[in-house]
Amino acid sequence: MMKKWLKFIAFSLLLTSCRLTPSSSLSEPSISIDTSVNFDPTIDMSTLETRYNTFNNSFDDAQIPNQWPNYGIGDPFVYRFNGFYYLYPSTSQRGVRAYRSIDLMNWEPVTGEGLEYGYVLSPDYDESVVAYAPEVTYYDGWFYLCESQAGTGHYFFRSRSPEGPFVPYTGNVGESIDGSFFIDDDGKAYFLRAKAETIRIRRFNDDFTLSNDAFDIDNTSMGGWTEGPYVLKRNGIYYLTFTGVHVGSPGYKVGYSYLQDSDTVFNRYGYTRAENILMNTNEEWHTLGHSSTTMGPDMDSHYIAYHSRTSGV
Repeated sequence: MMKKWLKFIAFSLLLTSCRLTPSSSLSEPSISIDTSVNFDPTIDMSTLETRYNTFNNSFDDAQIPNQWPNYGIGDPFVYRFNGFYYLYPSTSQRGVRAYRSIDLMNWEPVTGEGLEYGYVLSPDYDESVVAYAPEVTYYDGWFYLCESQAGTGHYFFRSRSPEGPFVPYTGNVGESIDGSFFIDDDGKAYFLRAKAETIRIRRFNDDFTLSNDAFDIDNTSMGGWTEGPYVLKRNGIYYLTFTGVHVGSPGYKVGYSYLQDSDTVFNRYGYTRAENILMNTNEEWHTLGHSSTTMGPDMDSHYIAYHSRTSGV
């Protein structure tokens, strides 16, 4: 089995600090480097793949205990709340596990009340089978968790705590795989998910059920199949990251599109496709993908969590 390893970068810098800043015009937003982390600010983004080919920042069992056997940490979603970081990975068995950290480096399993060690969604939940890409958000007093069970559509769960226990909120609502939440500055909630050659976005109703208001976002294509969406809003710009090609391909990678001068993320035609930011490394470490972004401890830098994959480990 191919084991998946959690890794972190800060928008193309492994475990360093990088800030997204808007450009002075409507051209592609620039990425400015925080030189306090001893990084060369003159480096061309296209050379990052070569520069970091041999850098290994994988998280083993010593840093993340109680991982899924022979699977590791796939499709990592990191959620920041009340000074803690919570990590929710895909599963290789029933239930959903989660971890907690204060520094993004050292993690401990968290256990929902009444659940088995390390679980936030019970493995005894009848339909909790191989939960793909769980993600969590907070909305109107509840923490909501979505996951796609073996790729057969999404289920929503909710809890009063990011540590669970999460209990069913809906049945299967469909919507393919790799669901992701986004809560905009005005409090409106949206759901994004994977689709062939694009990312689909759908509004939530006030009761956090999905509305029928949805469309495919233009200029979010990667290799015929696009998945793993995540939206970050910074300085009035929406950054939509996604993964594509195929999870079994060494060419699996992360790219992004951005939206400027819009008062809503819900914009079909306004996104501009930008460059890829995470690409293949070498024969041993490859398939860099399915990222999520979280604010760093300095309350300004943003870090990407992603997985890479090895064979026979």
